[in-house]
Amino acid sequence: RVKHVQDFKQEDIFSSSKVSDFLLDKDMLFAKVTLSERELELYMQIYNYLSLDLPTPDLVVYLQANTETLYKRIINRGIEMEKNISFEYLESLNECYKDFFLSFERSPVMIVNTESIDLANNISDFQLLVERLLEYFNKQEGRKIYFNPSPSLL
Repeated sequence: RVKHVQDFKQEDIFSSSKVSDFLLDKDMLFAKVTLSERELELYMQIYNYLSLDLPTPDLVVYLQANTETLYKRIINRGIEMEKNISFEYLESLNECYKDFFLSFERSPVMIVNTESIDLANNISDFQLLVERLLEYFNKQEGRKIYFNPSPSLL
């Protein structure tokens, strides 16, 4: 995946839009929650090498939800590999994500509250997000952008 992101720099200079679901920076969150101290040291050496020449994203989209919602979604997906994820592990990871994206400064971040929307299965919800992204790119507004499709839930 790192190679794929590095290839962005080599692609057609006339193609200005690129979309990726990968941000090397966030992989460190999994490492911090999962690895032992020694494993984390080794991971950091590899991370520092791999992150030397990565392109900077124009925008990072963080799909945020509380741990209970995330846990229900994981259970409902029924993916074999995810069946043993504990609530405590997910809670720890979710806190790391929140802290990470609130302090992330390398690129603008759009924080999308996904508590009451279903981007995977509801085309209207997905279209709402696409419209908000297009609005952002037309205005280039700020470094932290908050998108709450259902503000009545606050």
